[in-house]
Amino acid sequence: MLKTVILIGGVPGTGKTTLSYYLASKFECDKIINLDTMKNILLAHKIGSKDKYFKSTTHESYLIENLDPVDGFIKHCNSIQAKLKQCLNNFKDDNFLIIEGAQLTPDFIDFFSKDEYQVFYFNLYSYNKNTLLHRYDKKLKIRYYPWKENIDVILKIQEYLRSFKHVYQIAIQEFNYSNSIYEIIREGML
Repeated sequence: MLKTVILIGGVPGTGKTTLSYYLASKFECDKIINLDTMKNILLAHKIGSKDKYFKSTTHESYLIENLDPVDGFIKHCNSIQAKLKQCLNNFKDDNFLIIEGAQLTPDFIDFFSKDEYQVFYFNLYSYNKNTLLHRYDKKLKIRYYPWKENIDVILKIQEYLRSFKHVYQIAIQEFNYSNSIYEIIREGML
């Protein structure tokens, strides 16, 4: 039987963390890797602290070398994903794993052997700018990030992520998308 890995990507504010906990409860999965948490733990232990792209944010990494926003995003993701690959060695015996984060691009699917893993990648996105801005207003009550100031960059990154055709593209406005995703995974596991 293949091991199951659920990858949840998308720009900030699309509900990746919420969806990961929902799916964990539905599938009784006790292993969720949140890339922001992983990054912060590694930085607290001075791991990756010399890597400017590792330390940066999804929507501001392009500023490091004055790159196109998507190119900066890709460099940031590659840096985060390199550390994630090292961390995944600790989870190789787990039969079910959920990984979520804005730095999780669809090409990360290739890390997992098709002979050993069944991988589902979901890119969460918003149809419009105002939905994201509204969600950022809610998140800003908890913690500050310059999401609103970088909304145009975030929308460019979202457009890039939506260009991948071999993954599930899920609009966060769709009614009851969490249950739809659950059904996709459940049917795929049969």
